[in-house]
Amino acid sequence: MDRSKIVVLLDNGHGKNTPGKRSPKLENGKQLFEWAYVREIVDGIAKKLQEEGIGYYLVHPEYNEIGGQSNDLILRTTRANTYHSKAKKEGKTTVFISVHVNASGISNGWNKASGWTVHIAKQCSDNSLKLAQLLYAEAEKLGLKGNRSVPKERAWRNDFWVVCRTNMPAVLTENLFMDNKEEVEYLLSEEGKKTIINLHVEGIKQYIDSL
Repeated sequence: MDRSKIVVLLDNGHGKNTPGKRSPKLENGKQLFEWAYVREIVDGIAKKLQEEGIGYYLVHPEYNEIGGQSNDLILRTTRANTYHSKAKKEGKTTVFISVHVNASGISNGWNKASGWTVHIAKQCSDNSLKLAQLLYAEAEKLGLKGNRSVPKERAWRNDFWVVCRTNMPAVLTENLFMDNKEEVEYLLSEEGKKTIINLHVEGIKQYIDSL
């Protein structure tokens, strides 16, 4: 597909006012805040997409949740679907990617859950599955494998709001665990940030080339 004919809708998970969604503090005092981290990652993805001649749209550029916690997910999907309708009228297609960092939630301290996962709706399009598999392949290539029993199709099927209520191919990535000490240290490193950004960009490029 001609890269000028697709727009990547980038959704950074959560907001500054979302309760929790942060790592314990490291010995150096640093801490991962999911809302801030995924915005940095999404900004990096957007910059690289622009360099590759691929259009993008930031679904949630604000720092806080849109309309408060109860309406945030509704408004995110409404924005994505509105943009999708506009792009369709212009002869373009869209794809939706929501970027997150996982957490086991077992305790308030450091835990052992680890790994990289990508999620799609239980009843999703073939293109959603294709994008998820391409992203997982890039993550696996970089050593960021799933932490538990990995599905044969290399994508986890969950009806998260943003993947089952968007009108275009949609995936949600969980980029390692914010309550795993080793993974937080890696995520906060320049190497880790570069890796997470690049795996998304490479997966997106391969997806577009496959259409």
